[in-house]
Amino acid sequence: MNGGRALRMLATAFAAVVLVVLLWEGYKWLGQQTDNLVPGTGIEFLVSTDDLTMPHAKDILGELVSDVRDGRSTLPMSLYLLKKAWFTLQEAAIGFFLGLVVGLSLAVLMLRWRVVERGLLPWINVSQTVPLIALAPIVVTWGRLNDLPDLFSISLIAAYLTFFPVAVSALRGLQSPNAADVELMHSYAASWRTTLFKLRLPAARAFLFPALKIAATLS
Repeated sequence: MNGGRALRMLATAFAAVVLVVLLWEGYKWLGQQTDNLVPGTGIEFLVSTDDLTMPHAKDILGELVSDVRDGRSTLPMSLYLLKKAWFTLQEAAIGFFLGLVVGLSLAVLMLRWRVVERGLLPWINVSQTVPLIALAPIVVTWGRLNDLPDLFSISLIAAYLTFFPVAVSALRGLQSPNAADVELMHSYAASWRTTLFKLRLPAARAFLFPALKIAATLS
């Protein structure tokens, strides 16, 4: 059963790749036949079909197996791209984890002390008004001046993007239990920590998981 399912998934993926290649080549052929104009309209294609802008699929495949210089070593282009993709994945994962830890910590602090929420939440909202295009060069330059690897600086930027939805949604989730449930925990002489782990954190899951999806996309 599982083998048949895996085979169907592979067949679907292969068919999707073939379909994309056919559409790519068909679009290119049509553009070359009509001089990049939509037939019968005189409207130019959105994407030019010349070989520089839209090379043939076989040329793209040839480039993927060609060698490229990476420092002192030479790698096939496909491995070089995988190496860079792995580096990007590390940045995103580290930034996501840092943003998750910071966001949850801030949410718990704001839940525990109302004065912290009143003083901190407006600044958390304001932090997201800073344009990333202005912040990113500052963080990277600061990291390089302090001899920090680019991995750290870029992960810090990813954490900045991800902590906000986690902090806000986690706070809403932690505050979501109704008063009767909280009073019931108090009647059992439950401590604040016990109430947090037994009542508030389970109630926050419905708010936290959508926030984690958003944070993962932002990272």
